[in-house]
Amino acid sequence: MFITTAGHPTLSILREHHYRYAIPVSIGSNAWVEANMSILPGATIGGNVVIGAGSAVDRDIPSDVVAVDILCKVLRPIGQKDRHRYSKDRRLDVRE
Repeated sequence: MFITTAGHPTLSILREHHYRYAIPVSIGSNAWVEANMSILPGATIGGNVVIGAGSAVDRDIPSDVVAVDILCKVLRPIGQKDRHRYSKDRRLDVRE
């Protein structure tokens, strides 16, 4: 996982003059961020979130969702069916 708060302007003349910026990131409680992913400056990840492997989070991700993709976007909310599965089609063997 890679978290960065530093960035640079798009305009080359500003970069030549060493303009840089730093914008904090925020990660909510109980967030699960998988392997080989990046969190970019200014992004906020809500609580109880799962971020898929290889994602680049460049925007805010709300709480209680699964978010994936190169430019990370919400795939679906976390819901009741997640209570009975630990990965895609793998069911938990739990009796309630």
